[in-house]
Amino acid sequence: MPKGKAARPRLTDMIRNSRAGDTFLVPSQVCGPVMRECHENGSALRVLFGLLWLSSEVMRSGARVGFRVSLAEVRIASGFETYGKDVPVLEVLDLLGDEVCDLEDGESIRVFESLSVVEHDARMLEWAFTEEFSELFVSPRVFAIVSILEIVNLKSGLDFFLYLQVRRIWKMQRKSVKLNAVDLRRAAGLVSETSFQRVAERVRRTARRLEKMLGGKIKLEPLKNPGARRHSEVVLEILEET
Repeated sequence: MPKGKAARPRLTDMIRNSRAGDTFLVPSQVCGPVMRECHENGSALRVLFGLLWLSSEVMRSGARVGFRVSLAEVRIASGFETYGKDVPVLEVLDLLGDEVCDLEDGESIRVFESLSVVEHDARMLEWAFTEEFSELFVSPRVFAIVSILEIVNLKSGLDFFLYLQVRRIWKMQRKSVKLNAVDLRRAAGLVSETSFQRVAERVRRTARRLEKMLGGKIKLEPLKNPGARRHSEVVLEILEET
């Protein structure tokens, strides 16, 4: 599937000057709706993934360092290039600063060791990820290869969840994955009582948007657990890539 091609000249310049290019690895543990505070907040997720892209080369090496980048560059890397001010970034910093990642194995780890705005020659954002969170990005066994050019076009938690799943499986021999209703509801910001039919409709609409953005064809098939009366999972499958 090709990368999004929205006109973002300043982001393009940043990519040209980056050792990482536009792609980076996201470990499978972070591909689900595992962020406790911002799992359904598209703006906060774009800022978080913008920071991950800006940090990606160092994080892959396992080096334990802090980062300092101008707020303007963080804003551009987070998909707010056309905004004249850094408000969209500043609005989510408190949320991200307290963020906790709830992993599937039951472990909960803080994402940031520190996250703050400082006054320098320009307004800068300083951050450091916790050791536990950083370790997830060092030689992950299963991961998604994502592009910041695509991420800046994602709008919601469900966008992020499905996009990360597509990018996690797109190079696998078996290009399909089962997504349970609990994770889908959480990513979409829906309460547990929400009907599966409504969940599935939201997933279908999101999948169609991803098809337009990435190219290719995504198939969705509702499933029932053995003995269950109602659907409880969705199989997402990549049928073709362009």
